[in-house]
Amino acid sequence: MNEGLVEFLNRTKPNQETIEVATRTFLSELTEDMPPSKMKRNLVGAATDRQAVERALLELEASPQDRLQASLTILVWAWENLDNRARIQAAFRGAQSKLPAIEAGLLALVAMYGMYLMTTAGRRRENRTIKIAQDGTFEETTTIEYERPTGSLSMIAKLFGSGKGIE
Repeated sequence: MNEGLVEFLNRTKPNQETIEVATRTFLSELTEDMPPSKMKRNLVGAATDRQAVERALLELEASPQDRLQASLTILVWAWENLDNRARIQAAFRGAQSKLPAIEAGLLALVAMYGMYLMTTAGRRRENRTIKIAQDGTFEETTTIEYERPTGSLSMIAKLFGSGKGIE
């Protein structure tokens, strides 16, 4: 079935907690169960301003609406990769069958780490061109355009600039 994310969400009708828990479960699998402490170290190491990371985490923790938007943004990005769809659907099934109590701080960290992954690895477009130089040699140029979140979540993406690689 070639179901889009919107159709999947409309069919399954998850609430906010289910979406956040499913996103956390999916990212846990994607990062091979990376512990939250390592996620935070990676975020701080990749950011241009440690204090801004701490502030953004506190703001995400305090704002259920921003956490939900971050989770949905992460899922939109991940859904584009066909290999992720089954894992995302499985994460939702697990989250709907039994909702574990997860503190807002952890959900904020997961949301921010997912935004970091999306910002640094979520390619929107890659353009490769080959030109012939005046001396007859060929030159290749690659331009990569990344998806960026908008609105209140754009400040999180700005913390990481073009980003460093993830561990």
